[in-house]
Amino acid sequence: MENKMHMDMWFPSIIWNVTLEGIDNEELVKYGNSFREQDEDGLFRSNRNGYHSQEIAGSDNQAFIHLVNTITEHVDDCAKNTQLGGVELGNIWYIINGKGAYNYPHCHPGSLLSGVYYPYCSPEMGGFSIERTDGAEHYLPPQRNGYNHFNAVTWHYPSETGKLIVFPSWVRHSVEANNTDEERVSISFNFHSTYYKEQQGTEDV
Repeated sequence: MENKMHMDMWFPSIIWNVTLEGIDNEELVKYGNSFREQDEDGLFRSNRNGYHSQEIAGSDNQAFIHLVNTITEHVDDCAKNTQLGGVELGNIWYIINGKGAYNYPHCHPGSLLSGVYYPYCSPEMGGFSIERTDGAEHYLPPQRNGYNHFNAVTWHYPSETGKLIVFPSWVRHSVEANNTDEERVSISFNFHSTYYKEQQGTEDV
């Protein structure tokens, strides 16, 4: 039976994804490994058993610069499409996950849009998962006909070389364990709103 009532979708969690072309992924993998060679301990954040680089502030690597510019163009489009206003890159870093490594569920406070790019990975190396946090799992009945955008509690994106995923920073997400003998390489980032900076500039006039 057709639903005759008008439906409004309020507060949706939009996840953007695209496969980038013209990116030198091989060079990006080498560049990521160079950070680990210089600082093998890295940082401890959401990573478990994997390598988390320091935040990358400035770079003369042309492949990395091109990637950042490409990511910025896409994130700008995401912000415009959702009327979020201006955004700028806040921080960016490498994650290298060997066998058994994963990232536990978390979000990115203080940012507006976040994301990940994969210079090297495959679906067998563990994917990117998102969770809903409205408590709906305590109300929804078992799903016998599959999940959709309304009744899903979690969703999984397979990891693929060249894939860019962008999401609101408040979306709870995780990275599944890598169960292969190869290393999954990803580049994560946060973009901040320029609203407050623009307001401060207006007040100074």
